[in-house]
Amino acid sequence: MATSVAAEAKPAQNQTSRAGFKRSVTLNTPSAQRALKKYFEVMNANLYNITVSLPIMVDNVELVDELLQAVSDSIEGLEESMNKEVERLTVMHKEYAVKQDLEYTNPQTFDVLCTSPEASRMLDALVHMDKICQMLDALWMAQVLTLRQKLDVDRRWSEAMRKQSNRFRHNAERARKGLKMMDQAKAEEDAPTDIDGDTPQVSSRKSEEGSEASSETGANISSASEQTPQIAAKAQAAG
Repeated sequence: MATSVAAEAKPAQNQTSRAGFKRSVTLNTPSAQRALKKYFEVMNANLYNITVSLPIMVDNVELVDELLQAVSDSIEGLEESMNKEVERLTVMHKEYAVKQDLEYTNPQTFDVLCTSPEASRMLDALVHMDKICQMLDALWMAQVLTLRQKLDVDRRWSEAMRKQSNRFRHNAERARKGLKMMDQAKAEEDAPTDIDGDTPQVSSRKSEEGSEASSETGANISSASEQTPQIAAKAQAAG
């Protein structure tokens, strides 16, 4: 029985040290194996950003509580759906007396580091998905389900994992946008206002200087007008 171990991603040197615990899970079915490889690390990172980084960095309690509740609700919804699916398949197994002692040619063991309780719950969900797919395989091998029926349900659970990953990504993006808006608001509050306050005074001084210049010009024009008849009279006498 072949076993493969998934390589762990090396953390970047400038990455914050994160608390977590290692878990080792063995998945037998190709659907569950693909889902873990494709979605778990992304979900793990997004869940850390939402459930750990966001509450530390943000003072907006309303935003934090809203996102944490959205994450909790989505995980609970997935868990409930999986429990109902196991119950449904268990009834079929009993009804058709299906044995579940299948063997697989390539089970794979994955060593992962869960950096939040929510990530651990999603790892449990992937193990739960593997159990569901094994139950489907047993029903197919017993000819209770056709291959098409088995594959359709397989795809449905793979799609459920993809949607779950997208939900976490969307929530993480909302958190980043919220942080950006808060940073912009803080920058606007901290921006200096002295320049804007001085502007009216400068304009006033300019207006006063302009008025003084206009007065002087008007006075010069009036003086020149008064002198014009006198100059004309002198010129006539001289002639």
